Amino acid sequence: MLREQLRHSGLTQQQLSNLTGVSQGRISAYVNGRENLTDVMLDRLLSPLGVAVQHSWMVTPVQHTRAERLSWRFHLRLSELLTIDTFRKWEQKMLSNIDKQRRNNRGPENQRRIDQWEQLIQDGDLQGVRRWLTEPGPEGIRMREVSPFIGLLPQEDRARILTEERW
Repeated sequence: MLREQLRHSGLTQQQLSNLTGVSQGRISAYVNGRENLTDVMLDRLLSPLGVAVQHSWMVTPVQHTRAERLSWRFHLRLSELLTIDTFRKWEQKMLSNIDKQRRNNRGPENQRRIDQWEQLIQDGDLQGVRRWLTEPGPEGIRMREVSPFIGLLPQEDRARILTEERW
């Protein structure tokens, strides 16, 4: 929608950046689907284009590959198990996994996501952790690809999910 409205208005991403105070790089990430827009940000970016946003709710199932769906289901279960007590119990393992992820994953985007996990864990931000454990969209998928939760899901939960997901 943002890409279409930009094209229709004749403005460049840089011009929109100048009008809104949102960096051109961030606008590019929104336009190319690398970051998800919030309603507030969408309103902010579309206002200078002379477009009003009408909000309506529509629920759409996210289409995942089998591997993406399994990862989401595993992480959903971890989110259900996550309490302040399990967080404290898992914290050292998660930080150790972050070090392994940092060594095994290259590229600035993966490193940024690993940094984000690390910050959430250091801050004890269970709500933020749960958000990325369960976010079904593209950025959630990418965050789970560098998850610090490796080895924390009980084997019986993993086996049950694998059994349920057999096609």
